[in-house]
Amino acid sequence: MPHVLIALLTTYPGVLAATVGFLVLVAAGAASARSVRRRLGYERWHTIHLLMYPAAAAAFYHQIALGAQFTRNRWATGIWIALHVTVAVSVIGNRLVIPALTNRRHRFRVSRVERSGPDMVSIYVTGVRVDELGAQAGQYFRWRFMSKGLWYQAHPFSLSAAPNGNTSPCL
Repeated sequence: MPHVLIALLTTYPGVLAATVGFLVLVAAGAASARSVRRRLGYERWHTIHLLMYPAAAAAFYHQIALGAQFTRNRWATGIWIALHVTVAVSVIGNRLVIPALTNRRHRFRVSRVERSGPDMVSIYVTGVRVDELGAQAGQYFRWRFMSKGLWYQAHPFSLSAAPNGNTSPCL
């Protein structure tokens, strides 16, 4: 039995990659269990979930290489590829391109940090035309601060007041 499994994983195109992708998807699902997620912490949980992108790519390759509906039908293959490209472009656009362009346009900078209470910090952000964001008090944002030890972490904040000119008071 093990020799059949090894042959299957090593001789068919994409089967090994798809198997690894499947195991990553299972791990991400297991990591989402409330008890496991609490022990992992947000950063580890988020890292596991980021691995779902390459896992999905591995599964996609396997589908195209061995899927009967794709090896026999070029239209189905073309539509399936177009759907995946559309999703990939949307994810890249909304997670990377739009935030980078917004930051480039407004040139956000932390102007000051104030301790407002024992467990509360107010962060003042300045930039160019910050009021053009159309943000309102209470609106939720995820911010990454480009400093050592923080650049890879997105932190949730809500605005305590609407932006005023070039300043966004208190995150």
